[in-house]
Amino acid sequence: MLPELISVTAGDATIGVSPDGAQLLTWTIAEREFIFVSSTSGFGPGVSARGGIPICFPWFGRKAEPSHGLVRTTRWAVEAVSDTSIRATTSFTDGNGPSGYLTDASIEVTFTLTDRSLRMEVRVTNDGEDPGQFDLALHTYYAVSDVSHVKISGITGNYTDTGDSGSQEGLTLIPAPPLDRIYTMSAPTTIGQVVMEPHGFTNTVVWNPGADHGLTDLADGENTQFICVEPMRDGARCASLAPGDTAMLAMTLTVSE
Repeated sequence: MLPELISVTAGDATIGVSPDGAQLLTWTIAEREFIFVSSTSGFGPGVSARGGIPICFPWFGRKAEPSHGLVRTTRWAVEAVSDTSIRATTSFTDGNGPSGYLTDASIEVTFTLTDRSLRMEVRVTNDGEDPGQFDLALHTYYAVSDVSHVKISGITGNYTDTGDSGSQEGLTLIPAPPLDRIYTMSAPTTIGQVVMEPHGFTNTVVWNPGADHGLTDLADGENTQFICVEPMRDGARCASLAPGDTAMLAMTLTVSE
């Protein structure tokens, strides 16, 4: 059962966002769920739920502790709720991340809903005295009936996968987990019926841990019920953010008719 969420509705569409991590945990249209959340996930302060759309910032992966950054497990301040949007913020000081990364920053996310689409707009401000890099990933868990049958279109080119490298020819991927691919491209991507349009990102990540995942917050067999396809900004491929400056990134998800 999901925790208490902040919800907004547009037509037949509804989203629910937890203040913990500003993590979206449900997006439905006409009662169809497009976002996966594990039946064994934990919730609450200090916990990043297994599913939804975790926000990974200011670093991605295991570049520092905790993995995937500082904001996934913090309680965000909900600043505004309208009929169709939710805005939340958080900040940190003395970030203690990788060398050259932001140490003092604030981040704002706005969720905006229509009857067929969901937009996440993220604004990052450097509150420190020195320029700093940052990573950002919107780690979206798409609900699918069977991961081995879903088609992902729009991804092509070079990638790394748990240390190995390769290149994908063509634009359609049918996942064969386990997968942990980071593609060096960012472009509109179709996952089943959902079109993901990124803005301001450098990479695309495709992830599913497979059956032998060893994750305590993912029940047996649930690995077949989702695929993660996420836009990711690799700070190493971007200019540093100057003190006082703000960067804007966004992801729009649209369900085709």
